[in-house]
Order: sequence, then structure tokens, then C-alpha cells
Amino acid sequence: MLGGELSLHLLNVLLLTLGIASLVLWRCRRTVLAGMQGRSGDTLPLAPARREAAAEGGATAVAAALRWAGKLGCAGGSSRLCCS
Repeated sequence: MLGGELSLHLLNVLLLTLGIASLVLWRCRRTVLAGMQGRSGDTLPLAPARREAAAEGGATAVAAALRWAGKLGCAGGSSRLCCS
């Protein structure tokens, strides 16, 4: 195959791929939107927020990180989270 034929073939494949992919994605989008709009039934309730985590802020996350660091054997769970 010569260089011109190869580049023309590549251009044809590119154009066909773009055309077909755009049609497939458009049809998929229409199907998903129709399914979302046609959903019947009640809405699902949300889980209530935990008050303990909101009251303490980030203290529980820090305590959990320190416990995890202590399990690794890092200087007795010091504030440094990396083992040296």
C-alpha cells in the first residue's frame, strides 16, 4: 500500500468511526434519559446524618489515623504518620 492510499484509508476509517460512534452514543443517551424519566415508584429515603461525627469534626479521623499508625509500630502511634 502506498503512502497516499494508507492515509486515505486512515481518513475513511476515522470518519466512519466518528459517525457511527456519535450515532451509538446519541441512541444510548436517549435510551438512558427515557428510562430515567419513565421510572415509577417512590423516591428512596436518605440515611440520617450521624450526630457524633458532626459534633467532633475531624477529631475522629485523626484518632483513627493515629491508631492505624500505632498498629504499624510507628513510635507508639505518634503524630507522625510515616515510619522512618
